[in-house]
Amino acid sequence: MASDPNLVALGAPQFTGAGHSLIGFAGNPVMGTTSISRANINGTVARPLLKPSFESDIYLINGDTAALLALTQRGPFAQIETDADIHEWTEDRMPPEKTTATGSTAVGGTSLSVTYVDMFIVGATVWVPDAGDAYGRCSAVTGAGTGGPGTLTVAWFAGMAPTSAITAGTAVYCIGNTQAEYYVPVSLPITDKVQKYCVMQEFTFAQELSKRVQKSKFQIGGDELAFEREKLRKEAELQIEKTKWFGQQSWAAGTGIGTMEGVYYATGARRVNFGAVALTQAAFLDAIDRLRRHRYGGELGETWAWCSTSVRRQLSQFPAANLRLQVGEERYGININRWISDDGKGDVILTTSPIFDALGRDDLMILMRMDPKAIFNVRSALYPSLMWTDGVVPLNGSWDTGAYFFRGSQLFKDAFGHIEVIYNIGAASGTLI
Repeated sequence: MASDPNLVALGAPQFTGAGHSLIGFAGNPVMGTTSISRANINGTVARPLLKPSFESDIYLINGDTAALLALTQRGPFAQIETDADIHEWTEDRMPPEKTTATGSTAVGGTSLSVTYVDMFIVGATVWVPDAGDAYGRCSAVTGAGTGGPGTLTVAWFAGMAPTSAITAGTAVYCIGNTQAEYYVPVSLPITDKVQKYCVMQEFTFAQELSKRVQKSKFQIGGDELAFEREKLRKEAELQIEKTKWFGQQSWAAGTGIGTMEGVYYATGARRVNFGAVALTQAAFLDAIDRLRRHRYGGELGETWAWCSTSVRRQLSQFPAANLRLQVGEERYGININRWISDDGKGDVILTTSPIFDALGRDDLMILMRMDPKAIFNVRSALYPSLMWTDGVVPLNGSWDTGAYFFRGSQLFKDAFGHIEVIYNIGAASGTLI
């Protein structure tokens, strides 16, 4: 008798609300009392001892596309392993080479106020191309060490003084430096290393499945735990993927609960509000150009453009799309195309992200320089990947229990140079749902 899945204790439905019911006719969920019954009760209709006809397969609505997770865990990027709750790193960006004038300097004037003065020292050579290719040497620097504006006193070289007034916003460059022979060295401005950190996040995806449910849930008998576990794994990967994109960093010292920083909120990432207008080809090329104007050196890697279906359709509608778009291949479970670039810095990989669509982010495109020395997956020494652990079940217990565990984080060195977020892109033709 115990092997008959129809001999069950019927009670209130486990799921309530629209769209949820136990096995039964549409609109009539299983009802009953807590007494033992041999009938499959459906509202007022009793059909004793008959097993319902029920399709056993479940359609996995969520799918299993987790491209960023695959890229960072199994792709070309570096892996860092730690057992700490917070991981840290340092960055040392080069001093700037360009600033702007903040005031007016008349023709022949030698006092030049600039937005960022720490890039200059006494002896630095100054170039102002928009003032007649003016060129000179700093004889004094006021305000150095403040990290902000200051004033230069410039001795213009013969025949290279400004031929027009220098106005606010004019570009001012630091080219190099020159000193007299046998001079006493002057310290160069060196950017201090900046310490950054990110939090390790602990994910838990658990399930508890009674043996009765395993036998009766699909009315086919047998052990359904393997199927349920695979379904749980796919759901776990999707949650991790969404966090890798959109997680915001936080840390609760009292509880040890932390969340990691995702790509969208990466510290220092360039963010552009597109003003709810449709993407144009010129704006797309400008976005690529902004991202790829990187500092010298480094293994800069490929440029990837992740976007929603709506934005991807707009890319297909560019006037020169037939000359620039190339059908690509499938990588990490998603189809990619290539934008043939003419800036000499390689093609752009175009990727439609199911995650953006699922979260309703039709307005979003994220450009990433996939530099293997700038994007790191941070693994936990405890469980460095998604790991399954069986739970403790009492002897002769009537259920199986277990969980997937994941603990990890990520870091982006020089996010400003490697990540560009363009949001609030309007639809090209109507609103997509």
